[in-house]
Amino acid sequence: MSSKYQDYIFKDGSFVGQFDKMYEESDEIPWCQDKTAFSLAVDLDIAILKKYCKKDSATILDIGCGLGYLTNRIREEIPHKKIMGIDISHRAVDKAKKIFPKIDFMALDLMRASTEEIKKIGQVDFIYIKDVIWYVVDEIDLFMENITKLLNVGGYIYHAVNPWFNRLLWKRNISKC
Repeated sequence: MSSKYQDYIFKDGSFVGQFDKMYEESDEIPWCQDKTAFSLAVDLDIAILKKYCKKDSATILDIGCGLGYLTNRIREEIPHKKIMGIDISHRAVDKAKKIFPKIDFMALDLMRASTEEIKKIGQVDFIYIKDVIWYVVDEIDLFMENITKLLNVGGYIYHAVNPWFNRLLWKRNISKC
């Protein structure tokens, strides 16, 4: 396959989804993660995280963390919070753990994970999702159901899609049954 990282994800207009292979074989850092973590759009995301993630013991989960550059920026910008990263790619998580050893990273496919696997992550106060919906759009209800299981009552899900599209902040107000 091509060394262009995009070809491992989308090829000829179809979703391929070979994330592990991409992180293993690509000559580039996918989506310029090392640079986009410091973009103006992420500055906005960080400001929103700071506004809504005020309690000292808050736990933040970055879903689709890739190599962890953005997860690390959150850790540096919002100290005294617990930060974790989840990605579907075991290869990306292995690399992220080496690059940023102070962060808890976990490889997990939230679309295929059992309830027990999801519960092992624990409850979080803030879920940050950047540019992931593209990959789960066909199963968005299942994705939302699974990530909601991770969220404490009163917690937030923040979804950012490409810097120039939209951002969505959702607060969980319902109590657990």
